[in-house]
Amino acid sequence: MKAEKRIRAKVQGRVQAVGFRFFVQQMAGVYCLTGFVRNRNDASVLVEAQGEKEKVEKFIAQLRKGPRLALVESVTVDWIPRQGNDRDFQICF
Repeated sequence: MKAEKRIRAKVQGRVQAVGFRFFVQQMAGVYCLTGFVRNRNDASVLVEAQGEKEKVEKFIAQLRKGPRLALVESVTVDWIPRQGNDRDFQICF
């Protein structure tokens, strides 16, 4: 098994009320990642995702695109220590 990596990403732009969290969950499924996504009070979206580094990097590229109705202005990514307690990818409300 390849080493897993984890990111924390802040996505800014028109990313709330456009299906962005559902898009992120779908992309996490495509790349077999665990973690979560949640809206933040500052109108950004917070994403934490974990999996094989190559898949995480492809996932980041999808965050930069977003779904059709979104307008992603910036994605700030920090590589953080992996966690062992994720079982799937959750949308936090």
